[in-house]
Amino acid sequence: MHKPIIENRLLFNSLVFSFLPSTFFTMLFKHEAFSRRPLEPHHLVYYRGGCFLFLMAVFLAYCSYLIIQVKAKKKRKYLMTPNIVFILYKIYSEQPLLQISSDNKVVDIEAPEIELCVQNSTMTVINCSIVYYNWTTGTIPDCWSKYFEHGVQTDNNKCYLFRVKDDYRMAASENAPIGSIRRFDFYWNIDNLFNLSYTTIAYPSITLTLYHPHFSQWQPSTRGTTPREKATMANIGLGLSRATTMIDHTSSISFHAEKYRAIEPGNVPAILGLEPDYIDIITLPTTQMTWPINPSPNFPPTSIPKDDYQGYFSVQLSQSTIEIKTEIRQHTLINSIALAGGIYGILITIYTLLFGMNRLSPFGIMHRIPLFQSKKIEDKEGDLARINTQNSTEALLKPTWNKPAPAHTDNPLGDIQDRLELEEERSRLLSHRLSQLEVILKEYFIDTDYLYKK
Repeated sequence: MHKPIIENRLLFNSLVFSFLPSTFFTMLFKHEAFSRRPLEPHHLVYYRGGCFLFLMAVFLAYCSYLIIQVKAKKKRKYLMTPNIVFILYKIYSEQPLLQISSDNKVVDIEAPEIELCVQNSTMTVINCSIVYYNWTTGTIPDCWSKYFEHGVQTDNNKCYLFRVKDDYRMAASENAPIGSIRRFDFYWNIDNLFNLSYTTIAYPSITLTLYHPHFSQWQPSTRGTTPREKATMANIGLGLSRATTMIDHTSSISFHAEKYRAIEPGNVPAILGLEPDYIDIITLPTTQMTWPINPSPNFPPTSIPKDDYQGYFSVQLSQSTIEIKTEIRQHTLINSIALAGGIYGILITIYTLLFGMNRLSPFGIMHRIPLFQSKKIEDKEGDLARINTQNSTEALLKPTWNKPAPAHTDNPLGDIQDRLELEEERSRLLSHRLSQLEVILKEYFIDTDYLYKK
């Protein structure tokens, strides 16, 4: 299918779909716009009808514009489907926008899980030191046996995981709890350098990967199966949170936390436009600096002798804020209705300012459904007559005119005649006023046409 044909098909579908709300707009104002009311000149009806047609065209064009904003995929099977189905599918499968923010009220965070992998050999961490936020130092007792777990152990690759759980936390600000950690220091050895030399021409090294405890390759329960979680885990495998430490070198590894808030696939509140359910994916991107270890240092008395280890690396937090990326849906059902309703309200306001308000109708769509229709006014004349008689009697008992009653004379028959004429005049005046009130209410305020429809 050629591109012009595709675009014409999409435009045609958009116009057809937008015809539905414009039809409702037409039904609401059609009778009012083209009907002449009492006390109105004929040319006003023409002006009002023309203005109505123009406003309806604007409404139809805007609805078409909103629908076309949902870009069509260049796939024939979607373009040939009914437009309403296509629009709902596009809202369901839409790629969300990203809202970027940050959390700067963090005082401490969980210590990262550190994966250490080496090729063709095993390894050992001989010492784990810690630097507290106040720059005092300490040593983690039984670090290798207590906090390191064995993972993948194949002939070509052997991995280990450092995990302290909640025993230690990384300080993010000066308000961090006492005992929070500024830095972890690790001293390590590769057990068989000869085997490792067969796998690389570079310096023997250890590959490091940092995981957040809530999103870790080593904890299957923290890994979901959504596309975003799979993609993020693939990025970590490609090197998003990777670092390297080499023999006879020291590496300073810094990390910071990034949170990605992904909308759950097919989440109904998100599609409708309500608060969605999020999946929080936390990653730890890294940067590092590496330099050689001094071959003949003047170590302080408390330092570890250089002959006891082959390499050294440290891990520390690089910033106190957490960067947050939140998925935001651009198109939702409520949002689409709100946009159409906004232009609808503007057009009604313009129409009302120019030609006044429409008549109020106490009857809605449900009254026009045969199942819910009751007797019309012809079948209720008895009830209405009884109500009107009662109201008319009460009104007649309270005269509202200022014409004085005839004076008493010596002729009783003449007095009665005069009173009858006065009452007749009063009845005519009252009937005339009620007729005027009925016309004004019927033509300008209350729509009673439903009562007289068969």
